[in-house]
Amino acid sequence: MIVLSVLHSPSSVLVSLGPDDAVSGGSGEVFALSPGEWKRLERSLGGGEDSPFLVPGQPVDEPVYDAIRDAADRTKALRDAANLLNFSDRSRRALIRRLKERGHAAGAAEYAVSYLEKKGFLNDRAACEQYAASAVRSKRVGRRRIEADLLAKGFSREDAKAAAGSVPEEDLRAALDWQIRRNYPVLLEKDADPAERRKAAAALMRKGFEAEEIRKRVRSEE
Repeated sequence: MIVLSVLHSPSSVLVSLGPDDAVSGGSGEVFALSPGEWKRLERSLGGGEDSPFLVPGQPVDEPVYDAIRDAADRTKALRDAANLLNFSDRSRRALIRRLKERGHAAGAAEYAVSYLEKKGFLNDRAACEQYAASAVRSKRVGRRRIEADLLAKGFSREDAKAAAGSVPEEDLRAALDWQIRRNYPVLLEKDADPAERRKAAAALMRKGFEAEEIRKRVRSEE
């Protein structure tokens, strides 16, 4: 196998490899590398301004081929990771899982996610806190439900618990009050059937509110 061509552009470097006889016009295998990966590959293979590497006609052995392929995989994994983040907030764990599902090697997926973290594009704790602040206002749910939702999204228990705990008490009270007045007014009815009140309280607990929070709210109306 030899290098057929190397095409540089501001956003990528296209490296075409193929069998020895492909230099006369046959097709080859093309790898797209980011400029950063190209420089990284150049350093790892000992190239530079004084000793150019990967020039047309240059033989490519298995270690060099593997290095080029891995650099291209890291480039694609990083671009796929950035695209996935554009559509929704994802946890580190979920993003790595989705990249693997797209066929990226574990090392490339880890590299892409770590790069995004380093650049500040991926921050699990901040994403958790943003979700918690939104959920308590839009979904009107309690801390336990917020924590459970974040765990289901792939965030760590530590980040999920911290984010749920960061919800302001006034927002939590407002969410509980809305739920009671809108969906479970039976809790405020003094002559209501005790069984119906227990059912309503159980439903609120499934929405993430603590039993003590519910009791305090109901007592405030007595």
